[in-house]
Amino acid sequence: MIASLLGSAAGVASGEAFVWDWGSFVATLLSTLAGGAIAIAASVWIFRLQVRAQLKDRFNDALAYIVESTGAHASATKLHAENPTLAAPDDLHVLAAITRARFQTSDASDIALLNALREHVFASRTLDPAQRWRALTEIWPAIIVWRDDASIDWAIERLARSRTVAE
Repeated sequence: MIASLLGSAAGVASGEAFVWDWGSFVATLLSTLAGGAIAIAASVWIFRLQVRAQLKDRFNDALAYIVESTGAHASATKLHAENPTLAAPDDLHVLAAITRARFQTSDASDIALLNALREHVFASRTLDPAQRWRALTEIWPAIIVWRDDASIDWAIERLARSRTVAE
């Protein structure tokens, strides 16, 4: 290859006519374009994977916040059940945590579970404090088992069953 380049350079220096190699030019151009297209496609694919992972992490963080909020609310509800003179705890922070998680996902099964959690919290308002505490403590196991690839229907059924048992 170097010898052919040196030979063509020597030919040009000696006054011979330079011959353009169109085949090499087109091959180089096509391989450069193909390499660029592959690099762009790989970059887009990696970016999409990173965004998807980031969204999943945000949703998992939001689910963890639901578990934390529910645990705090259930503890306050249990204290209220043991001592009715204490003010009944407000569940708005639990509902806000569920709403926060809802903004982090567009997956239909995620939305179905979050809707079931919201309905579960609303339905638990009608229970007395001791029963409400039991119903609220079913939220985090349903989330954990569901995230461990259990059926969404199973998780929703577990929440409904816990309200039925509590009533």
